[in-house]
Amino acid sequence: MIAVYLGVIIAIILYYIAKPTPDNKQTYRIAKAGDVEHMSPLESKINDLSNKSFIFNGKRINIKDYEVFVVDGESMSNCDIHTGNGVLVSRLFNKNELENGAIVIYEIDPNRYKHDHPESNISQYGFKIRQFIGYADLYEENEVIYNKIQHIDTELKEEKFKKLLYQKLDKARKYFQDKKVIVSITYKDNQKDYSIHSLSELYGIVKYIIPDKYISNSN
Repeated sequence: MIAVYLGVIIAIILYYIAKPTPDNKQTYRIAKAGDVEHMSPLESKINDLSNKSFIFNGKRINIKDYEVFVVDGESMSNCDIHTGNGVLVSRLFNKNELENGAIVIYEIDPNRYKHDHPESNISQYGFKIRQFIGYADLYEENEVIYNKIQHIDTELKEEKFKKLLYQKLDKARKYFQDKKVIVSITYKDNQKDYSIHSLSELYGIVKYIIPDKYISNSN
């Protein structure tokens, strides 16, 4: 009988030794920060944040109340958002009330990407993160649009940035049927650039950056 009990105990011990360790990682969506075409994929599995919360300015923020994205790229580094950071996003259903400087998430339009990159045979899907600087109506002249937003982005006073903005506006007019668009900032190879998007591409707004201690890339 002792041998039987001993065998049972050994079997239980062996079971718990061999039992797989629970995977505490969770897959979250990626928000690409930079040149979408040339960015290598980031492993999106990080610590499971489902039941986490943190204190921001004395207020407890429950992560479960937001959508979680993991940032891939450094185009938002000027906003202290870097590769591997997690951000909390609220969906935007009223897309006409963005405030200057807001960090936003766009959903990549594969048809628009194909139009802008006819040489590429790879379709792009997913999300990207940018900094909003203003609304624009493409029926208006570039100079009119420029005068409305140049006080928000002071670097637009430099001729090279003004010229770059005009190029992007002219290019957008060739694609968008809905002429109400959003102008935002990004960076490519550490060089400032502008993005033009339709309101239909706007997905949400970044409310908080998740503290680093909760994030752990599973590379």
